[in-house]
Amino acid sequence: MKVWVRAFAGLREILGDELTVELPDDSAMPVLLREISDHFPEAEELIYEPDGYLSDSLVLIINGNEVGTAYVEGALLADGDEVVLFPGVGGE
Repeated sequence: MKVWVRAFAGLREILGDELTVELPDDSAMPVLLREISDHFPEAEELIYEPDGYLSDSLVLIINGNEVGTAYVEGALLADGDEVVLFPGVGGE
């Protein structure tokens, strides 16, 4: 199945404006995030904490609906879904 990914802030600089990712059918959000990290290693620090857990500051949206980090494991994806990624933006 194909999933469309739009990224913002630092992830946009790494992934570009839009990315199409091929995934096995019935994949969940963690599969997509790992696929992105595997193909774009520099994106990993914006998606995951150093301990390997999903970054608390990452905002994930599937087809216009925000998915809280507590629900990412069960967030199943379907062919044609649009996923938006907003990494945390640091400031001083």
